[in-house]
Amino acid sequence: MKILSLQSIGLGATFSNSYGNGINVPFILKVGYPLYDGIDFNLKDKNGNEITVTKIEFERLYADIDVLNQSDSYFVHTSDGHIRLFPADKYIAEWGE
Repeated sequence: MKILSLQSIGLGATFSNSYGNGINVPFILKVGYPLYDGIDFNLKDKNGNEITVTKIEFERLYADIDVLNQSDSYFVHTSDGHIRLFPADKYIAEWGE
């Protein structure tokens, strides 16, 4: 089993509907999809290429690359070579094959 996506719980961007009410849109990360900034744009690297999620892992020790062990965190690997940490208490994971 691996993590296919993460969805924020109580986090995200708030947009107004036609009645002026705020609607919370959750922040979603999916393997193979671009990173979204929450304002309707995909994040890009310094060359202008969209940054995509390549892998999502949970609670892995990264001592070999000088990243401290972060318990209760999701490690989101992206196409620009970065690893982004997301707190597990603020995101729910979708697991699959």
